Amino acid sequence: MAQSAEAYDFELFEGSAVRKRRVEEAPQQVVREPEILEFTAPKKHTKSLPKLLKMLAVVLCGAIIFSLAASLLYSQAKLTEASENLADTQKVLLEQQSVETQLRSRLTEKYTEDYIESYVADRYNMRKATQSQIQYFSVHQNDLGKVVQSEEGGPIARFLRQIFG
Repeated sequence: MAQSAEAYDFELFEGSAVRKRRVEEAPQQVVREPEILEFTAPKKHTKSLPKLLKMLAVVLCGAIIFSLAASLLYSQAKLTEASENLADTQKVLLEQQSVETQLRSRLTEKYTEDYIESYVADRYNMRKATQSQIQYFSVHQNDLGKVVQSEEGGPIARFLRQIFG
């Protein structure tokens, strides 16, 4: 088993003179200071939009604000007009309702039960039913009443009635 000298530190047994000589013979390691690199941020354009574009943006914003204000005023005018129309229509409705009430009261005054009886008696020779004209009849519990209707239509209508009955 061969052992190499690398495993042992022989410098401990050497004297100080030998150590100095080795240090002088050793290549000088230059210790450099770390370089500081400066990265600059990309420069922004110092010129902003040209004056014409700025002016155009201001005019465009002004036009938008003006159109919003104009539409607001127009909407308010339409709303006011609709409110006035509604108020006028409600007045007309109230007037018509009062006219209807007046006409109904005149109608009830004019056409009373006595007036109608006398009118029908004079014009059509009709009188109120008396007790002698009323006939009563009795029905047994098991008796049934049946309403007979004449069937109208052709054979197809009768056939459909039988199906959907």
